[in-house]
Amino acid sequence: GIQRVIALNRDSLLYTTTAQQFPPGIYSRKTGKVTTELLGEPAEQGLFYYYNGKTFFVPFTSQVTYDISSGLQKAAFSWDFGKEEQNAERSVLQGFSFRMYPFENSRYIYREIDFQNAEASHLFLFQDKMSRKYYLFDQFKEEIEINLVNRYMDEDYFFLLVNYDLKRFCVKEELLDEENRQILAGITRSDNPFIVKFFFKK
Repeated sequence: GIQRVIALNRDSLLYTTTAQQFPPGIYSRKTGKVTTELLGEPAEQGLFYYYNGKTFFVPFTSQVTYDISSGLQKAAFSWDFGKEEQNAERSVLQGFSFRMYPFENSRYIYREIDFQNAEASHLFLFQDKMSRKYYLFDQFKEEIEINLVNRYMDEDYFFLLVNYDLKRFCVKEELLDEENRQILAGITRSDNPFIVKFFFKK
């Protein structure tokens, strides 16, 4: 059955389903017909996100992000996996998925990719929207384990929401200035989660 319905514009409605055999699609109120089926994938095989007044669709088995705001499926961004392309192709056949909802700001698009049964099991992708360059890596320079916590992206920084038990995995004390080292040392198990920010270079 129908899982949810989202108005993309005055005419087009995005719907998702709970049935494996029926992919999500776009319905036109003007014609009374389904105008687009999203890559023929079941509902759980893709993610939707909203940025700057537009709706985007991120298939799990594609290297393309689609803008579906107009009711049509238009390629918005794409990338390749470079030296990891062989892993990517093999993993598409075996099934790979984006581990986290995609993030976007005015300059970057961020993805996390989980390759099933592949040599590179977890990759991070930053795409610079201005230069169209890709940054594909399997470990942050700071050697933090961000997959353990919730993470978000703002216009100026990427940030993690960390609790006491996970702070040793997500914060490198030697990279902090003295003020922030004292703040970190004062965090106790009874405190609320705290935010770790990584500012983008200008």
